[in-house]
Amino acid sequence: MNTQIINHIVIFAVAVMSLAWTLSAHSPAETNELVRGMLGSIIFSANDNLLDGKPWIGNREAPVTWPGFLGRDESHGWTLAEKKAAFAWYLSTLGTNDCRALSALDKQYVRVALDQCRTLNYVEAAQSLKALALNPNGIYRNDAIRLAIQFCPIDDSTTAFAETIMTNTAEYTRREYGAASCQYAYMLLGFNATNDAQRAVRDRAVSMFYRNRMLPSAAYSIVDGLFVRYISGYETSSNRLEHALNVLSMPIYAELSGEHFISVTNQLLSSGQPLVQLNIGE
Repeated sequence: MNTQIINHIVIFAVAVMSLAWTLSAHSPAETNELVRGMLGSIIFSANDNLLDGKPWIGNREAPVTWPGFLGRDESHGWTLAEKKAAFAWYLSTLGTNDCRALSALDKQYVRVALDQCRTLNYVEAAQSLKALALNPNGIYRNDAIRLAIQFCPIDDSTTAFAETIMTNTAEYTRREYGAASCQYAYMLLGFNATNDAQRAVRDRAVSMFYRNRMLPSAAYSIVDGLFVRYISGYETSSNRLEHALNVLSMPIYAELSGEHFISVTNQLLSSGQPLVQLNIGE
């Protein structure tokens, strides 16, 4: 198993133990019931779209802030800190539960919990979201993947996480490994590396994409843009032509990204200049 993934598991286990200590005054059943109640108030509201530009219709404040989601009062023996810890505990269980066996309603609780993580920008949930994404019996994994990468810093562990999903095209759906590829490439394109250490991390992440460039998970125009920006000479190289032709050889990706890669291919073949072959990490 990848060392970075092992480190994630260790960190995740420590976090779960800490949550268990915080919630020691309440049983798992009580904790679960509390979280189900918070999530249920959204599901059974007329606004189970987290507003979507519409007014909130419910018995309490709209759940777009922590007070709105948790409630402002400390009732039924739960402090606000304990309520937030309960939500964190619930998220931590999704990495080990057989979520596919959940009832239809419980699956909706998972969906709304992920929506809340997005709405509240709950960065601290990153490890739980990673665990859900890596759970073979997880659900809404594409959402968990996108959020986990969005909430994590650009570092070697995030690169390892993205690569684990991008290269496991047998266990992940096109939507899931596409989420890992596009979300991380998007973040790298917007990453402002200000020192040598950050630039080295970024370059290792780009190298990860490059060594997996022939996989379906790299068959997106944003990945081509990543190579053009960060690999010197790539824009007019035979390496780029090889990548473009590989994408166009896969029917579904030719449909999704074909316009971009046809344009790239035509540009390179009509340049009238010999294409340089770059030796990139090879």
